[in-house]
Amino acid sequence: MHTALAVLLLAAGASRRMGGTDKLLLPVDGVAMLRRQARACLEAGLTVTVTVPGPAHPRVTALSGLAVTLAQVEGDDGMGGSLRAGLEILPKDASGVMIVLGDMPGLDASDFRRLARAHDNAPHAILHGETEDGIRGHPVVFPADLIPMLRGCKGDRGGQRVLAACQARVQGIPLPGQRAIQDIDTPRDWAAWLAAQTSAPSTRSDRA
Repeated sequence: MHTALAVLLLAAGASRRMGGTDKLLLPVDGVAMLRRQARACLEAGLTVTVTVPGPAHPRVTALSGLAVTLAQVEGDDGMGGSLRAGLEILPKDASGVMIVLGDMPGLDASDFRRLARAHDNAPHAILHGETEDGIRGHPVVFPADLIPMLRGCKGDRGGQRVLAACQARVQGIPLPGQRAIQDIDTPRDWAAWLAAQTSAPSTRSDRA
């Protein structure tokens, strides 16, 4: 169990490009996408903090019963605001933080375990999930000494400023297929993802 590495699952966005549908509540493996992501992180043996828009939001209900900590995000400062809210309540003894996006349903517990093992072996590196052909994506692990810099991030660029300043410390961790870059932003993305699931057998080693 990778207890020193903490997950920050970002789930406070407005889902504006989905035409009125909350993408994080769409069903994946029979449960809301957000719940499935949180459960997969827990199954990987990680402590999980989830950013949410507010205490009465349906996403909070979707997480009911899971051993996660909720961070309420006030204002509208994009990913930077979510990062700051979540990092404020992250375990103080965390050896690093794995930033996980709530809208990437292709990721599963085996991917989170792979990043956690890589962090165990290289605790001072920034670790990027990447596609099998080397395209950078998510999740991203930042070591503990960079968390203060992450707290200064603003706007939707999130941790990009930290990555740009610390390129020498970045290592890619290959994940199967293209799952490291497959996110759901629009109804078209969702339709394409669903079509891909029905047209090919699953190769996942973990089912959350």
